Amino acid sequence: MILVFGKSGQLASELAEYPGVMCLGRESADFKHPGSCKEVILKYKPKAIINAAAYTSVDSAELNEAEAYTINSEAPAIISRTCFELGIPLLHISTDYVFSGTGIKPWTERDQAKPINIYGKSKLMGETAVISCNPLTTVLRTSWVYSKYGSNFLKTILALSNEKSEINVVNDQFGAPTSAKELARACLFVLQETIKQPKIHGIYHFCGDKNLNWASFARLILKIAKKDTIVLPYSSKCLGAVAKRPKNSRLDTTLFYNQFNFKHASIKKCLHQTLAELNNN
Repeated sequence: MILVFGKSGQLASELAEYPGVMCLGRESADFKHPGSCKEVILKYKPKAIINAAAYTSVDSAELNEAEAYTINSEAPAIISRTCFELGIPLLHISTDYVFSGTGIKPWTERDQAKPINIYGKSKLMGETAVISCNPLTTVLRTSWVYSKYGSNFLKTILALSNEKSEINVVNDQFGAPTSAKELARACLFVLQETIKQPKIHGIYHFCGDKNLNWASFARLILKIAKKDTIVLPYSSKCLGAVAKRPKNSRLDTTLFYNQFNFKHASIKKCLHQTLAELNNN
């Protein structure tokens, strides 16, 4: 059995659809109280763990710094240490926000991580913690996740398109939209490979196959959804957000594909699939 921390999030919801996967929510393991994570691992004794739980509210993290660090760093450290004690692998999900967002070049795993907000700093500290506590840890950094589950950019754009003929969308932040369904498939694939080949544990980047800005992504969503809503470009300076956002969230996935024989569906195929799922709900 593979134990997944996180239950209501997009990735965990996709992982829950696979047999042999158990997803736990905060009622079973509250990351605000990290010790509960060890208790539940010892209770179930899984063959591997995926940590898909995190404090993800970027603006709120600026105001609740201690809680963000507890959830994104302290709890993962205890999970990793417990995995080491049991001799089982851990796959930890991280983010493009560990980088500063400068320049236009996609970030590689060798580039210096230099986050510009508390969320990114807490996630980077979590990466360092899980790797130092257990050599059987793999970190998978990803970006701009969307799915039929939860709240996400794709669903927000669709909702706005039902209300407005024109919408303003940021056009100066770039990254690769990632299907949670493809991410879940990649997680299980990577976990299986690292169980067979422990030496390939490490940090990898995994995301969608096309880099866009948010406005371009919105236009693509609306085009595939056959919506007439017009997208107007908007500067992130006008948002007035509490936390800074990286403008360059492009991730270089070369290392991932050199290591793993994984076939990733295109962004258009993924969007068609997600939209079909939403229409069938």
